[in-house]
Amino acid sequence: MKCPASSTVGGLAGLLGGLVVHFALAPLTSAIGDGVKAGIEELVEFNPLLAGAVAGLVMWPAIIGGVYHAVILPLVLVEMGEKGHSFFGAIDMVGLVMVSLGITLANVVLPRSSGERALAASGAAVNFGFGTFVEAAYPFLLADKRVFAGALLSAAAGGALVGWTGSEATAYLPAFVPPFIATNKLGMALAMLVACACAFAVTALANLHHRRKQRA
Repeated sequence: MKCPASSTVGGLAGLLGGLVVHFALAPLTSAIGDGVKAGIEELVEFNPLLAGAVAGLVMWPAIIGGVYHAVILPLVLVEMGEKGHSFFGAIDMVGLVMVSLGITLANVVLPRSSGERALAASGAAVNFGFGTFVEAAYPFLLADKRVFAGALLSAAAGGALVGWTGSEATAYLPAFVPPFIATNKLGMALAMLVACACAFAVTALANLHHRRKQRA
């Protein structure tokens, strides 16, 4: 039986892609991850508050830039395997999930248009109920530079509180769970609330300004 040329080409392309990822990209992303982890760990020893702020600040650029799953997620998994809780997991929950929740909630309460309310509501529900799908904030982040800047500020503020209070937890859980499993329950709860509230406030103000301009 003859194999179709398209199947052969597709198979070779898949094999070549796998080899490139395994031998070229995997070592590179592993080295980047090790470097980020080492740098943050040194910064934590020097100034935990600053380390948390820096870690929070880089979360959105990392996920939008496509390097989150290659760098940050492995660090969360490694820490969880070693200790059962994670500094980067706490930063993930605070800097991404809670910031996304704040942005989407603001667009439920004060949307730019009625059509955005339903989109934001579904994203907020998944963020709160499952601790994931931070991409729900993308349409609002990318539509307004002020909202994007607010996301960075909120993530940095929440991350700073994670570092300052020494809170370690994990991500990918319902938003009400992490404080109960964190190394510092009050610190984790405070960091989550501050990140969410800050993102909500900045987004709501940006939306109000946009609505006023539309009426003018």
